[in-house]
Amino acid sequence: MVGALKRAARGLPLVFAVGCFILACNSTETPPPADTADVTTCPADYVGDLCVPCLGRTGDGGVCSKHGKCLAGPDGLALCQCEEGYQGPACSEDIDECLLSTSSCSPDAFCTNTMGGYECTCNPGYEGDGHNCTNIDDCALAPCGEHGSCIDGLETFDCLCHHDYEGAQCETPKILRFAVFADTPYTSEQEQILQDHITQMNQAAMSVFVIHLGDIKGGYKAATQDNPCTEDPYIKVADIFHESTVPVLFIPGDNEWNDCEDPDEAWGFWWKHLHQFEAFWPDAPVVERQALREENFAWVSHQVLLIGINLVGGKKIDPDAWDLRLAQDAEWVADQLDSKKDAVGLAIIFGHAAPSNTKSSAFFDAFRLSAQAFEKPILYMNGDLHSWLVEKPYPADAPNVTQVQLVGGSDPPVRITVDHNSTEVFTIESQPFQ
Repeated sequence: MVGALKRAARGLPLVFAVGCFILACNSTETPPPADTADVTTCPADYVGDLCVPCLGRTGDGGVCSKHGKCLAGPDGLALCQCEEGYQGPACSEDIDECLLSTSSCSPDAFCTNTMGGYECTCNPGYEGDGHNCTNIDDCALAPCGEHGSCIDGLETFDCLCHHDYEGAQCETPKILRFAVFADTPYTSEQEQILQDHITQMNQAAMSVFVIHLGDIKGGYKAATQDNPCTEDPYIKVADIFHESTVPVLFIPGDNEWNDCEDPDEAWGFWWKHLHQFEAFWPDAPVVERQALREENFAWVSHQVLLIGINLVGGKKIDPDAWDLRLAQDAEWVADQLDSKKDAVGLAIIFGHAAPSNTKSSAFFDAFRLSAQAFEKPILYMNGDLHSWLVEKPYPADAPNVTQVQLVGGSDPPVRITVDHNSTEVFTIESQPFQ
């Protein structure tokens, strides 16, 4: 000490070395003061202007994990700032975003927790990135086909079948039943019987539509002036058939126009009261009509092609007009059979004249060839001759054609049932009310 004082007296520096409590004593265990001009950075795990050691959030002496960064905090402490997805004093604890419902997953997605994050996976039946999920359209591939409407569900779909189809995917035609009248009513007594038949038909719900094969009145007798073609019988028949609960379609017979004393006037009555008669019912079939002969129609139902034509018996008044009508009838039938062949399992053709009618042979010769090309079953239904007949008119050339000839008059309507799953395909009932 004396030496030190002497050195001080001579102007030399004074140094205290006791316990290293002097400012010039540097230690590797204690960081230099932050206000020392020579200090620009802190050692590892020291932060802040005063190089405070990182003690963790609890001050327990721990340091931050690799998922945290030590930053100066309040009250002179250094705290761990955690990466997103981690928590805890040292940022070593994973946050379960799925459990805390803090994820951005879609409500239609499943959340899976991962270290430091989470993953979103769309639920079954949905597609997307997990954050945005949309229902998979199970109807996109049109599983219900052309005979039903698809209703999308979750991992499923439902088919709302059209009225004449059934099955999980509307693949099976329902059984088709319809009623056929012909050659009635000729008298006032038959008018009452016809009304009774329609009442029975409605009560039995025996058909989905009705068709009349022509001759709605007795034939005109020029010699006696019986059965004149006044407008009254057309109105009466229309009123009777309006009582049907199912749509009714008419094709012409010879008694109501061709054989009348004034065919043009009679045709006007038929056209006014019976043409497009089915339009009276809102659920009527939507039919195609021939451009050159609008009374000829066709439509498809239950995989059955149904064709109506103006093919009458009776007198050949104007040969040129007669032959033209036969040619147009044949063309209409041929076109329909050819264009619908792949879409149907059979065809039913409604005419008034029978295949045996020689005055209509031009039509039936052409029809026989069209039937051969069609190959599938054809039912030809006619009236006119007032006798019951079920036969194959062309057993050699067109064995696929079956003729059904109605009696008419006071007889009940004939019911036809088409069942594609039956070996007989169609059933013919001449007495459906028994």
